[in-house]
Amino acid sequence: MAVRNAEQDPEIEAQLREQLATLEGRLARITAHQMNTDREVSHDWPDRAIEVQNDEVVEALLPRTLAEIAAIRHALSRIAAGEALTCESC
Repeated sequence: MAVRNAEQDPEIEAQLREQLATLEGRLARITAHQMNTDREVSHDWPDRAIEVQNDEVVEALLPRTLAEIAAIRHALSRIAAGEALTCESC
């Protein structure tokens, strides 16, 4: 099986751009959730307890989502600069 690289295979860049769009959509939903613009906050205590648990899950997704977005943007910038095959630590 041949090794694929982003400089020779535009499909890899397209996949990265698709993943980036998906993650940016997730980030928008997380932000809307944190600002309560995607829902009305319940005044019923049992329902509010569930909402708080959901808030904690959404909050945990934020750093991972931001890190993935940064990594993909970095990869795309290296592809654009023709550096995808160059070791970053050498």
